[in-house]
Amino acid sequence: IEYRANEDNCFYDSVINIHCSLSSKEATIRMHQQLVAALRPGGLFIAELFAVGSDLGPREPERLFEPSELLSFDDSMHVLYLKCEEVLLSEGIYHASANPQRLSRLVARKKEVM
Repeated sequence: IEYRANEDNCFYDSVINIHCSLSSKEATIRMHQQLVAALRPGGLFIAELFAVGSDLGPREPERLFEPSELLSFDDSMHVLYLKCEEVLLSEGIYHASANPQRLSRLVARKKEVM
């Protein structure tokens, strides 16, 4: 994914990444930075990724995220919520487990331009 934002194409009110972990942690972080760049001032970025200790999600530990690793953007964002939670998932055959899953969750708002 390659996206270059400028003030003419920052038009999303919100962008969301639920359980989308790319081939490497660096690739996922780069995607997050590009998604944040596409937000309007005041826009929301929401992310939920599997953390270490989950039965579901990527099998490679380097593709799992702890909450602090979701903070890959510059100071243009204000963090509203950042936490690792254990959640019992029942979201179809590929996201269902009898055990609670560790999920890193982030909600951040892009700061208004002064």
